[in-house]
Amino acid sequence: MAHVRTLILPLAVLVSACGPKPPATCEPKTCSILGVNCGQVSDGCSGTLECGLCAEPETCGGAGQANLCGVGLPPDPKTLAPGLDPTVPSDFADSLDFLYRGDRPIQLGVKDGTIDKLRIGWLRGKVTSPDGKPLPASPSTSWAIRSSAAPSLAPTASSISW
Repeated sequence: MAHVRTLILPLAVLVSACGPKPPATCEPKTCSILGVNCGQVSDGCSGTLECGLCAEPETCGGAGQANLCGVGLPPDPKTLAPGLDPTVPSDFADSLDFLYRGDRPIQLGVKDGTIDKLRIGWLRGKVTSPDGKPLPASPSTSWAIRSSAAPSLAPTASSISW
Protein backbone atom coordinates (compact mmCIF):
# COMPACT_ATOMS: atom_id res chain seq x y z
CA MET A 1 0.00 0.00 0.00
CA ALA A 2 1.39 3.37 -1.03
CA HIS A 3 1.56 6.20 1.43
CA VAL A 4 -0.05 9.45 0.26
CA ARG A 5 1.12 12.63 1.87
CA THR A 6 -0.99 15.74 1.75
CA LEU A 7 0.64 19.14 1.87
CA ILE A 8 -1.55 21.88 3.21
CA LEU A 9 -0.39 25.48 2.54
CA PRO A 10 -1.96 28.50 4.11
CA LEU A 11 -4.21 30.39 1.69
CA ALA A 12 -2.25 33.65 2.12
CA VAL A 13 0.89 32.02 0.78
CA LEU A 14 -0.92 30.81 -2.32
CA VAL A 15 -2.52 34.18 -3.03
CA SER A 16 0.68 36.18 -2.65
CA ALA A 17 2.67 33.72 -4.71
CA CYS A 18 0.17 33.57 -7.56
CA GLY A 19 -1.63 36.92 -7.54
CA PRO A 20 -0.54 40.34 -8.89
CA LYS A 21 1.92 42.41 -6.90
CA PRO A 22 0.45 45.34 -5.04
CA PRO A 23 0.94 48.68 -6.86
CA ALA A 24 4.06 50.66 -5.94
CA THR A 25 3.33 53.75 -3.90
CA CYS A 26 4.04 57.11 -5.50
CA GLU A 27 6.13 59.56 -3.50
CA PRO A 28 4.77 63.08 -4.28
CA LYS A 29 7.43 65.71 -4.93
CA THR A 30 7.46 69.14 -3.24
CA CYS A 31 7.94 72.57 -4.80
CA SER A 32 11.36 72.71 -3.14
CA ILE A 33 12.45 69.34 -4.54
CA LEU A 34 11.28 70.44 -8.00
CA GLY A 35 13.23 73.71 -7.66
CA VAL A 36 10.24 75.98 -8.26
CA ASN A 37 8.73 78.76 -6.15
CA CYS A 38 5.52 79.91 -7.81
CA GLY A 39 2.46 78.77 -9.74
CA GLN A 40 1.03 75.28 -10.13
CA VAL A 41 3.07 72.18 -10.99
CA SER A 42 2.48 68.43 -11.00
CA ASP A 43 3.66 66.55 -7.91
CA GLY A 44 4.60 63.57 -10.10
CA CYS A 45 1.79 61.44 -8.67
CA SER A 46 -1.19 62.88 -10.58
CA GLY A 47 -1.62 65.65 -8.01
CA THR A 48 -1.08 69.40 -8.32
CA LEU A 49 1.13 71.55 -6.10
CA GLU A 50 0.46 75.23 -5.34
CA CYS A 51 3.97 76.69 -5.10
CA GLY A 52 3.03 80.25 -4.14
CA LEU A 53 2.94 83.78 -5.48
CA CYS A 54 5.74 86.23 -6.27
CA ALA A 55 6.31 89.55 -4.53
CA GLU A 56 6.06 92.60 -6.78
CA PRO A 57 7.70 93.55 -9.05
CA GLU A 58 8.45 89.89 -9.77
CA THR A 59 6.02 87.65 -11.63
CA CYS A 60 5.85 83.89 -11.98
CA GLY A 61 7.97 83.06 -15.01
CA GLY A 62 8.83 86.76 -15.41
CA ALA A 63 12.51 86.14 -16.13
CA GLY A 64 11.73 83.47 -18.71
CA GLN A 65 11.86 80.36 -16.48
CA ALA A 66 8.57 78.61 -15.76
CA ASN A 67 7.47 78.47 -12.12
CA LEU A 68 10.27 80.74 -10.89
CA CYS A 69 9.75 84.29 -9.65
CA GLY A 70 11.66 86.87 -11.62
CA VAL A 71 11.65 90.18 -13.39
CA GLY A 72 11.86 90.20 -17.13
CA LEU A 73 14.08 92.52 -19.05
CA PRO A 74 12.52 95.98 -18.93
CA PRO A 75 12.09 97.88 -22.15
CA ASP A 76 14.93 99.91 -23.60
CA PRO A 77 14.93 103.26 -21.74
CA LYS A 78 15.12 105.06 -25.10
CA THR A 79 11.62 103.78 -25.88
CA LEU A 80 10.25 105.14 -22.59
CA ALA A 81 11.99 108.49 -22.39
CA PRO A 82 9.69 111.44 -22.93
CA GLY A 83 10.35 113.68 -25.88
CA LEU A 84 11.82 117.01 -24.83
CA ASP A 85 11.07 120.29 -26.54
CA PRO A 86 14.49 121.84 -27.27
CA THR A 87 12.95 125.31 -27.52
CA VAL A 88 11.93 125.49 -23.83
CA PRO A 89 13.73 124.72 -20.57
CA SER A 90 12.95 121.31 -19.13
CA ASP A 91 13.02 120.05 -15.55
CA PHE A 92 15.89 117.57 -15.22
CA ALA A 93 14.21 115.50 -12.47
CA ASP A 94 10.89 115.31 -14.33
CA SER A 95 12.69 114.20 -17.49
CA LEU A 96 14.11 111.19 -15.59
CA ASP A 97 11.07 110.02 -13.60
CA PHE A 98 10.13 107.55 -16.38
CA LEU A 99 13.08 105.48 -15.07
CA TYR A 100 11.35 104.75 -11.75
CA ARG A 101 7.64 105.41 -12.34
CA GLY A 102 5.01 103.98 -14.64
CA ASP A 103 3.98 100.49 -15.72
CA ARG A 104 7.46 99.10 -16.52
CA PRO A 105 10.08 101.17 -14.72
CA ILE A 106 13.76 100.40 -15.09
CA GLN A 107 14.44 101.18 -11.39
CA LEU A 108 12.17 98.76 -9.53
CA GLY A 109 10.26 99.29 -6.30
CA VAL A 110 10.98 103.00 -5.79
CA LYS A 111 8.54 104.42 -3.26
CA ASP A 112 7.22 107.96 -3.63
CA GLY A 113 9.55 110.43 -1.91
CA THR A 114 12.61 108.15 -2.07
CA ILE A 115 14.32 110.12 -4.83
CA ASP A 116 15.00 113.74 -3.97
CA LYS A 117 14.37 115.89 -7.07
CA LEU A 118 17.20 118.21 -6.05
CA ARG A 119 19.73 115.38 -5.78
CA ILE A 120 18.80 113.16 -8.72
CA GLY A 121 21.50 112.26 -11.23
CA TRP A 122 22.03 110.24 -14.36
CA LEU A 123 24.69 107.56 -14.54
CA ARG A 124 25.77 105.70 -17.62
CA GLY A 125 28.50 103.09 -17.70
CA LYS A 126 29.23 99.40 -17.93
CA VAL A 127 28.39 96.59 -15.55
CA THR A 128 31.26 94.49 -14.22
CA SER A 129 31.74 91.85 -11.57
CA PRO A 130 33.31 92.91 -8.24
CA ASP A 131 36.74 91.97 -9.61
CA GLY A 132 36.28 94.28 -12.62
CA LYS A 133 35.66 91.61 -15.25
CA PRO A 134 32.78 92.07 -17.73
CA LEU A 135 29.69 90.04 -16.95
CA PRO A 136 28.62 87.40 -19.49
CA ALA A 137 26.04 88.95 -21.74
CA SER A 138 23.55 88.50 -24.50
CA PRO A 139 20.80 90.83 -25.70
CA SER A 140 18.27 88.94 -23.57
CA THR A 141 20.38 89.01 -20.38
CA SER A 142 19.70 91.54 -17.66
CA TRP A 143 21.25 92.17 -14.27
CA ALA A 144 19.81 93.63 -11.11
CA ILE A 145 22.15 96.34 -9.88
CA ARG A 146 22.22 97.73 -6.34
CA SER A 147 24.19 100.67 -5.08
CA SER A 148 26.57 99.74 -2.27
CA ALA A 149 26.54 103.42 -1.25
CA ALA A 150 22.72 103.44 -0.95
CA PRO A 151 21.55 99.88 -0.17
CA SER A 152 18.08 101.14 0.76
CA LEU A 153 17.41 102.06 -2.86
CA ALA A 154 15.68 99.48 -5.02
CA PRO A 155 17.70 97.66 -7.69
CA THR A 156 17.83 98.75 -11.29
CA ALA A 157 18.39 96.70 -14.42
CA SER A 158 21.01 96.70 -17.14
CA SER A 159 21.31 94.98 -20.50
CA ILE A 160 23.78 95.03 -23.37
CA SER A 161 20.90 95.52 -25.77
CA TRP A 162 20.50 99.09 -24.53
